[in-house]
Amino acid sequence: MNPSEQPQDSFEQAFDIDFFRALGDESRLAVFLVLAAEHQPITVTEIAGKTGKNIAAVSQQLQKLKQAGLVTCERSGKLRLYRMQAEYVRGKIEATIRYLETVSPTQ
Repeated sequence: MNPSEQPQDSFEQAFDIDFFRALGDESRLAVFLVLAAEHQPITVTEIAGKTGKNIAAVSQQLQKLKQAGLVTCERSGKLRLYRMQAEYVRGKIEATIRYLETVSPTQ
């Protein structure tokens, strides 16, 4: 399928305000980037260690990322394991790129 045959994304689809708002906070972005670099789910404690932030702050940021659909949480015994929603994030980024290409095509 060539680019002209792809369905065009609307502004609302490309610029999902909750998606971008979730990444607009420096602390949340730091937590998100740790998850993006991981290839397996990790705990709040591990994320806190990698970001240098306290567990309560990381938990709060994870909740907001989860509400925005950027991360998932699964239980493993007493632990909660967090993972980036790679397909969802990729889809939002690709929709944004497609939209930007329609309003400002590259030459």
